Amino acid sequence: MKLRNFLMFLCATTALVTACATAPVQEMSNARQALDAAKSVGADQHAPSSYQQAETLLKKAEQDLADHDYTGARENADAARDAAIKARTESQQKAATTPAPVAP
Repeated sequence: MKLRNFLMFLCATTALVTACATAPVQEMSNARQALDAAKSVGADQHAPSSYQQAETLLKKAEQDLADHDYTGARENADAARDAAIKARTESQQKAATTPAPVAP
């Protein structure tokens, strides 16, 4: 019985470690999509600081991924996603408060 419990514990631990050590494919995709969404509302022009931060973090995530640093890639991809969402929100708020140009 003790051996069975130990083997179950070992399998569960191995599964957990393996799950954490896999490439963060979904996180990278989420970050890229968030950056695309931010750019589509003009965040690169209306919220350049946040947008550039998101781009920089995504580049770091891509480098981490290439280096097989999946933990770093996951963290930087999540941070890039958050920065892109912030940039999109800032851009939308700026657009909402900026008066439309008047035609001559």
